[in-house]
Amino acid sequence: MFPRTLVATLAMAAASTLALAQEQPLRTIREGALDRIELFVEQPPPAAGSVVTIKPFTTDAANLGTGVSGTKEQQQAAQTLRTEAPKELEAAFMKAIASGGLFKGVVRDGTGDIVVEGSFTNMNPGSALNKSDVLGERSVMAVSGTVRDGSGKLLARFEQRRVASTRVLGADAVGKMRQDARNLGEDIAKFLKAWTSGKSLS
Repeated sequence: MFPRTLVATLAMAAASTLALAQEQPLRTIREGALDRIELFVEQPPPAAGSVVTIKPFTTDAANLGTGVSGTKEQQQAAQTLRTEAPKELEAAFMKAIASGGLFKGVVRDGTGDIVVEGSFTNMNPGSALNKSDVLGERSVMAVSGTVRDGSGKLLARFEQRRVASTRVLGADAVGKMRQDARNLGEDIAKFLKAWTSGKSLS
């Protein structure tokens, strides 16, 4: 029994080592096309023959900041954005990917050669700043996500954040944050288009 047990133990250790190795990025880029990009393959699938799928970004684990502890207005803004922000991001992403005809196509929550999915990590309607700051309060929208191929293989991980003033001339927090959600979708699309085209991500 001992040899069999030893073989099984070694096999499990080898599998764990392989899995860990597969999770280590080949390259990490900070403050480039996105705030943080981790690449796990030398080359992504070619854009020309690829259908891109975007899955709905989740908001369950997002830090709502003043959307929980702030004013009634801020709390309402956070609840609205938990529903609206993923839709805004998705629509902007799909429009940007389709623009220029680089990819074979783009679909929502379907089967594709390149699959983008992720979550909102921050949806804070108003971060209190120093009273002397002329920008007043700022909203923060941030996401993290992955890019995989059709088989589920991890190709890349990314993080991106957008910050906007929400207290200048009565600026609308929900409107600003909806726009930032769209900007995030466009940011991710630009990264994907640059990467699959062999352009610099720095």
